[in-house]
Amino acid sequence: MWIRVRLTMFTVALACLAYPAGAAAVLTASAPATNFDPEIHSQSVYFEGSGGSLQEIAWTASSGWSPVYTIVGAGSLASAPATVYDPDYYSQSVYFAGPQAALHEIYWTPSAAWSSVSTVAPAGTLASAPTAVFDPETDSQSVYFEGSGGSLQEIAWTASSGWSPVYTIVGAGSLASAPAAVYDPETDSQSVYFEGPQGALHEIYWTPSAAWSSVSTVAPAGTLGSAPAAVFDPETHSQSVYFEGPDGSLREIAWTPSGGWSPVYTIIGGGSLGSAPAADFDPDYHSQNVYFAGADGSLREISWTPASGWDGASVITPGTGAIPSAPAPSAPAPPASARQPTGTGSVTLAPPHRRHGLAVRIVMKWHWNREHTRLLWVKIGRVPGRTVFSLSCRGRGCPAGKVRADAATLRRDHRTVRGKLYRAGDRLLLSLTAPSWQPERARITIRNGRVPSVRLL
Repeated sequence: MWIRVRLTMFTVALACLAYPAGAAAVLTASAPATNFDPEIHSQSVYFEGSGGSLQEIAWTASSGWSPVYTIVGAGSLASAPATVYDPDYYSQSVYFAGPQAALHEIYWTPSAAWSSVSTVAPAGTLASAPTAVFDPETDSQSVYFEGSGGSLQEIAWTASSGWSPVYTIVGAGSLASAPAAVYDPETDSQSVYFEGPQGALHEIYWTPSAAWSSVSTVAPAGTLGSAPAAVFDPETHSQSVYFEGPDGSLREIAWTPSGGWSPVYTIIGGGSLGSAPAADFDPDYHSQNVYFAGADGSLREISWTPASGWDGASVITPGTGAIPSAPAPSAPAPPASARQPTGTGSVTLAPPHRRHGLAVRIVMKWHWNREHTRLLWVKIGRVPGRTVFSLSCRGRGCPAGKVRADAATLRRDHRTVRGKLYRAGDRLLLSLTAPSWQPERARITIRNGRVPSVRLL
């Protein structure tokens, strides 16, 4: 079984079926796809524009919504897109089906902007829009889609091996829509949702111990009128699945550990949707945003917060309008020390050189969610032989055991020590020791809502 990749709380990438060729020439010609960047609290929404172009509109807390930009020209897309965000490199990848049903990718980085379009899987591979998930721990990605004959298929990418072959997860005749996928970081499991031939909502899930489950029915026949979109809330360990009802309404069904699956709820009434929805989760405010094309081809949004519930649907882009041709500028990132309820950041140790003393540059990546902070990875510079890295903790939130790793192992895989969770107020002692060398030490203090502080000893 190929690597099951992780869908982080930062990022939810959802893609759904595009309208058939010949649909009205409106601004939004497909279901949208969205990702959330927790570093700068921004969102990007991608969709197929009139004529088969790839278009983007972005939101930032400081500037609101940008204009609509064309990323790839007309004639390029034959489906709705899917998108993932890489928090390590602040990059974004967008996947879509081309006119010949090949799987294509284009990606954006802060240093080089948009790449050229590349082909991931050959012509004739896709029968739907793709959906994509990203694992920041291993820098790997998986793309799921409906294959020929209504099968569920997957292709995966890893940094060490590149793209895998295409694998069939569920056989022909199973899917009547593009899939949606979520990853549960607590149990390392993954769920994939799709519409069946009779309009039922189905789920198949994967766990490390049992691999793929059998297909189960979440909502009965006649429930769905589109592909689903799914989000996972790591705080409550819950999932929400959104879809268009047969009458053009926006509907939701949710799962919690205590209550299982809820009934199907109608969020917006009939005649409102002109596409499948897309959804993302904002870990800062525990809110959810759902995007969809209106019946007039406009891009619309409705948001849910724990305090206020659902707001009214708003129009992001009109049904027609002029489209600029340049990509949107990226928003500046906030200072690393600024207090944010949740975020990801790095601390760097760069001690001065001293005689017979270790003076090794160390970079540590952390993710914090209010009072809790998790160690993601540690990168260290060149070290003498038999150097050992250790991290001990004192405080009420300390995990069991000391973090300890051979420096040579840590240099080969900087995620060797990942996963330890700490609480605000915990004090960590970092030590780097080697025979015949004076050790390098630092005090790290876990803080509430910000990157940990570090002081060399």
